[in-house]
Amino acid sequence: MLQNSQRAKKWANELIGTSKTETISKSGCYLTCISNWLDKTPSEVNKILTEKKAYVNGCLIEGVSVAKALGMEYLGRTSQKPLECEICICETDAFRPQVKSHFFLFRCADGFILDPWDISPKWRDNNYHIVSYRLFSLPMPDNITTIIDLLGELWAKNPEKQTQIHEAADKLRALRAALGLTVTK
Repeated sequence: MLQNSQRAKKWANELIGTSKTETISKSGCYLTCISNWLDKTPSEVNKILTEKKAYVNGCLIEGVSVAKALGMEYLGRTSQKPLECEICICETDAFRPQVKSHFFLFRCADGFILDPWDISPKWRDNNYHIVSYRLFSLPMPDNITTIIDLLGELWAKNPEKQTQIHEAADKLRALRAALGLTVTK
């Protein structure tokens, strides 16, 4: 997962969607969260969403249309911390009234956040009040590929368990092939 800032010079002044005033730096927190999660830059995801006309009112992110455009699945919005999730996108009201909403990535297992407003985002403790959790699912091929990649890392670090790890990775590759899935990364 990338750890880009919405304020990075490469895309900070890029307009979001068809907006004439909203830039990635000013209003691109949700966009940057999604792009980091997908291992893409905000600029890349902005281009995809613009080309597929997935923004609402030119530059607003709506879960279903954005997920469809990016090959994800939008699972909904909740005000309660999800019981089963790895990563989700959270909304905070911490900057009101100056900023209506701000979004950041939330790691459910430890409660750490990755805030795209930070100049050099790193996973850190959450000090924001969470208003809502936005739940997405990555495309299945990416999930399987991610697990296989993680098994590769485990294999290198655990010589005594390499046989079991190799067998698990082979089973996942076979499942991916049996489902007719292709690697999208």
